[in-house]
Amino acid sequence: MDKLVVMKELFDTYYKHSEPDWDSFGASPVTIPNYIAAVTLLNSLPEEMPQPKIWVNCDNQFCFYWGSRDKDLFSISITSSLEIDCVGTCNGTTFSGNSTLNAPEFLEYVRIMVHKITSKE
Repeated sequence: MDKLVVMKELFDTYYKHSEPDWDSFGASPVTIPNYIAAVTLLNSLPEEMPQPKIWVNCDNQFCFYWGSRDKDLFSISITSSLEIDCVGTCNGTTFSGNSTLNAPEFLEYVRIMVHKITSKE
């Protein structure tokens, strides 16, 4: 993954979602602490990992995802307090979990799940 490219995409996503009502349904703006948490998450991901896609969920948390929304998918969202939610589907099985960014097993779990999803593309 080219972290500079992803960092630019992350900033562009922050900028697009930094105003109130960014979704035309009354959404609150994404906060700077949420942006900083997303940067922290991005910097913790191994460079050999495939480049994620980025979006903002309905809780104004940044999400990184791999795969496609209509097939196998793995997604990570992060709160400003560095709490992580993971959700995905692989081979018809849905899974979810949560952790904190500093949990030692977290990055290995992400690496394994991203490999499972992206090796099928």
